[in-house]
Amino acid sequence: MRVIFTFVLCLAIAFAVPSHPNKIVGGFPTNIESYPSIAALLYTRNGQTYFQACGGTILTTKAILTAAHCPHGDAPFRWRARLGSSRANSGGTVFNFASISIHPSFNPNTMNNDVAIMRTSSNINYNNAIQPASIASPNYHLADNQVVWAAGWGTTYVSIK
Repeated sequence: MRVIFTFVLCLAIAFAVPSHPNKIVGGFPTNIESYPSIAALLYTRNGQTYFQACGGTILTTKAILTAAHCPHGDAPFRWRARLGSSRANSGGTVFNFASISIHPSFNPNTMNNDVAIMRTSSNINYNNAIQPASIASPNYHLADNQVVWAAGWGTTYVSIK
């Protein structure tokens, strides 16, 4: 169980990327069909304009996993999920949230237990671009120094001036 939680937590952290255009630093362009379980989490300050602020992982037809520091302290109406699109701010299907459950021991100062579940208001319908994540079994062991993949939205390089 600890391995699953650690793996899922790593996914949540990896998907909690800042809103930069298109790609992950050091990464490469891909498409949603290669990573259909990722969710662009959109945030609003004014209730009208939403922008990509975090990422998440589809767990079920109503649950998306993310890092707790993303929605911490926010009402569900401040967030939406864009699923099934390679672009963070267009395409796919947008879902509203009914509730946000932050880990009860989340500490925003230390970022311990930085995990949350966001529940959509309506069911997520699966297709080739929207799928739940494949979660490792309790007996799965990831050996040290193994290559892992992360997907999300960001920039492929940092320009130092």
